[in-house]
Amino acid sequence: MPSVLDYLNYDKPYLAFGRSVFSNEKSFAFNYNNAYQFFEDDYLLIFDGTQTTSLYNFKEDKMLKQNLIEKEKDRVYEMERKIKAIIQQYNNRLIKNDMVINNHLFK
Repeated sequence: MPSVLDYLNYDKPYLAFGRSVFSNEKSFAFNYNNAYQFFEDDYLLIFDGTQTTSLYNFKEDKMLKQNLIEKEKDRVYEMERKIKAIIQQYNNRLIKNDMVINNHLFK
């Protein structure tokens, strides 16, 4: 959605968990499939909702055989912090039925 709105030059506030492909912002992606999967740069972090279970360089290790969780502790920390923030933001908005931008915030 952010890419389509960017392409259409839409300039009103909106809520999206993502960014436009036309943006210069650092890219990332996440999903949930029995665990949270967070992609950033060439890395994939697997987070079970409580702790990180794996970190892989998916570009170099396409079969995800080499878990880098012990070798890349700083990266694990930063990526885990980000996925926790995304989960928290999503859950808080869901609980408060606030999945839309409140217009009063932009007046």
